[in-house]
Amino acid sequence: MPARTGGIMRGKMKFGVVLLLAAFAVPAFGQGQPADKTITLFGQSIHYFDAGTGPVVVLLHGLGARKEDWLPVFEPMAQKYRLLVPDQIGFGKSDKPLLDYSVQTYVDFLNEFLRQLKVEKASLVGESLADGSQRCTWPRLAAART
Repeated sequence: MPARTGGIMRGKMKFGVVLLLAAFAVPAFGQGQPADKTITLFGQSIHYFDAGTGPVVVLLHGLGARKEDWLPVFEPMAQKYRLLVPDQIGFGKSDKPLLDYSVQTYVDFLNEFLRQLKVEKASLVGESLADGSQRCTWPRLAAART
């Protein structure tokens, strides 16, 4: 009988491993990950998400992060807002050119990103370095800090 118990235990362990793997394989966004879009800014390819309808909210990641870090809040927010979520220059899937990565560089890229997408008013949500980008002014952008 002990041999049979070991077989049952191994079977339960295999089921547990399969269940654990399945939990991590489920996408964070209900219908799968949002479509990855690209835009060219100052000759550089910038990847971003653009989904939802309503007032525009720009989600900005910080240093060492990427646009996918916003996926846990993406779906619920996209039900009420148009979300623009760029991989900032030098991060994620966006180009990583050799340039001065100052706060002003990020502000310039954000300004051009919003200009090309014809966004005149948006709320900015950022973390880490992205929070500093929000403090720089852009005449056509009404920023709401959250």
